[in-house]
Order: sequence, then structure tokens, then C-alpha cells
Amino acid sequence: MLRAIFAGITALMLLLVVGNSNLTLANEKGQKQIATLKNVDSQISSGMAKTFVKTGKKLVQKFQVIATDLEPNTEYSLAVDSNIIDIKQSDKQGAIEFSYSSQPSKSQLDEIQPLPKQIISVKTIKNISIYKENKLVLSGNFTRSIDDEIMPNFVVPDVTVQAGQTVRVNVNVTDPQGQPLTLSIKCDRGNFITIMGLTLVISPQASDVGQSVCTVTATNTTGLFSNASFIIFVTATNRAPMIATVPDQRVKVGDTLRVTVRASDPDNDTLRFSVPTAPLSLINVGSDVSGGAILTFSPRSLDQGGRVTVRAIDSGGLTSETSFNLTVDRAVIISSVVREKNLLFVTGQGFGSSGARIMINGQDLSSRLIGQTDSTLTIKGARRKANLKAGQNTLIITANGTSATFIFSLRDFN
Repeated sequence: MLRAIFAGITALMLLLVVGNSNLTLANEKGQKQIATLKNVDSQISSGMAKTFVKTGKKLVQKFQVIATDLEPNTEYSLAVDSNIIDIKQSDKQGAIEFSYSSQPSKSQLDEIQPLPKQIISVKTIKNISIYKENKLVLSGNFTRSIDDEIMPNFVVPDVTVQAGQTVRVNVNVTDPQGQPLTLSIKCDRGNFITIMGLTLVISPQASDVGQSVCTVTATNTTGLFSNASFIIFVTATNRAPMIATVPDQRVKVGDTLRVTVRASDPDNDTLRFSVPTAPLSLINVGSDVSGGAILTFSPRSLDQGGRVTVRAIDSGGLTSETSFNLTVDRAVIISSVVREKNLLFVTGQGFGSSGARIMINGQDLSSRLIGQTDSTLTIKGARRKANLKAGQNTLIITANGTSATFIFSLRDFN
């Protein structure tokens, strides 16, 4: 007889999972119905669904059994795992309701401990039987699969976000039965997270800089829930470095010029420097012990000056720039002097395009300069007006702060 009764256990279990309120079990005398067989206030964890519920520091098992179509006004007893736990009389319609609440035994506790942090219930499978006197009337197993409940072990990754920025985190949690889920969140500090469906919108401000421990709770429509904790690291907003202005600079060909560019970072980031605009053949970039940069210019005879731009870059990629003009004073070289009628033609290099100073035999004749290129000068004046004399004459040309002297004789000319 018991084998026949227990053969219906699996079928009852499956029907209970889907919540059928019209369950039927066979016994020797025919068909009887259990209208409801359910757990009360239960939660879940991995594995099987639970009838054990954590109440304070105790684990308590709770459920109800409601049986119908019994004999009216008759005493029946409820047995859990063959232990009689309650005796009640059916009403005049043949219905009876049993309630069960107990703390599990030590052996059961040893079997279910320890509990994961986010889980507040444990595994149990119970055989429930209803007896009239000592005769079995109804029997069935009470068990539920975790697949019928919310997925409990979802994970939310830790998040690093800069103050003033927004990060969206999709929470990967589902309900196997397709029930809608509602998220809620609680953090130990700060109030900078909003929830949009299953997405966390994280928007911290400067006051939230630091570490926050948050717990996300996913709850389905029947009130079953699961938690996942994660950490949010809020970093300070990166600020751009500051770089000082540099005045325009001059350097002579053959000389070496070193220019120090001062820079600092409000977040104390380490700075590096680059020179995106410059006469590159003239420049070398080094580091200053105080955190600035040292630019070294060593122009050669054919090098030209130009615009120099210095860029400071912090560890977060933010930049600041300053620019200045670099003038290269080339060496003045006089190659020859030719006189034709009332004109002196001077050839060489380093004269510049304008403003050269002309001295002949100690007299400034710059006002008589009628033509100038970097390699030629044309000076207008007859012998007396050009301060020329018989024998040797001394020509001094000054351009860009550099001078050259050339000795010539009127006998060199026709």
C-alpha cells in the first residue's frame, strides 16, 4: 500500500511547482484532493527551493496543508516525515487546514550550514501525510526546484568611475519563469545611483569621491528576491595641467640657448612634454627637476627660426600649451665687394632681409643702403659720399646682432 502511495510523490511535486490548486492523489479507497500544499514566507538559494526560512538567528520551517473532500467532522492527523505534528477535525464540508512551523534538528542544520551571505533559506524535501486514526488517507512530497524561482547567484562587477561622469551597468539577472523583476539598491554612502529597468545609472559628484559598497536586490512579482553586492570606486575629476608663458627668444648660429618652461598639475600628476610645433632640427627636450621642461636650441648656419609650441600632458591625457617665437641670428659673412660707378655691391650671407647697418671707414652709411637680401647689399654713393679713400677701406656690416669686417682697396676696382 505504501509503495502505491509513494508512487504519486513525483507527480504531486510537479503539480505543486506550477501552483495547481486542484491536486489529486490516489489511495486504496479512491480519490481525495489536496487543494493547497505550499510553503509560507520561504526564500531561495542555489539547488532546491526551500521551506526553511531564516528568522533572526534561527532557521524555521513553515508551510500549510489544506485538504478537502474528507469525511465531515472527523479527526485527521498531519505527519511530516512520518512524525505526527498536528491533529485537527475537518469541518462539515470535509475540509481541514494544517499549519506547520518548527526549527530544524541539529542533523538538519549540519546538512544545510553554512549559508551563503546573500541566501536566507536552505534545501529541504518533506514527505507530508494525512491519517484518519492510524490509516493513511493522503500523502505527497513537498519540494520545489530552484528553476521555478529567481536566479539567485547573479553578479554585479565592481565599477570605477570619475566624479562628474556617468556609467551605466546592466544587471544580468533573470527569472526562469519569465516573471518581471524589479531592482532596488542600497549603498553604505552616497546617493548617486538611479535605476532604469535592469540598468544602474551611476553619476557620482565630487563629494562622492572614495569607495562605496552597494547591494542590488532583484525581486520578482511573488516577492522572491536575491542580492548581489559590489564596490564603486569614485575617483576625483582630472584637471588639466597649467603651463607658464614664455617670452620670445633669440639665439645666434653656433651658440646654445636653453629655455626652461615651467608647468604644474593641480592633481599632482606626473607631467610629460612634447613640442608639436618648432624648427625641429634646433630643439632637444629634457626634463627640469622641478617638473618643468628644458628646451635646448643649437642652430647651425642654415637653420631658420620660427614658432615654438610646448605641450604639457598629464597622466590622464589632459594638456596645456604655450608658444613663443624663436629668432635665429645667423653669422654675417662678407665674401666680396664690387664697385660700379656710384654703387657698391656686397655679397655674402647672414645679412637678413632688412635693417643691416653699414659702416665704411668708421662712418655710418646705413641710410645709403638701397637694396638688401640675406646674401646681397647694394650701397649708393660716389667716392666721397660713400666715404671711400685711396688705398685700403674698411667695411663693417652688422645684422641681427652679429658683425663682419671686410678690407678692400679702391685699386681693386677699375
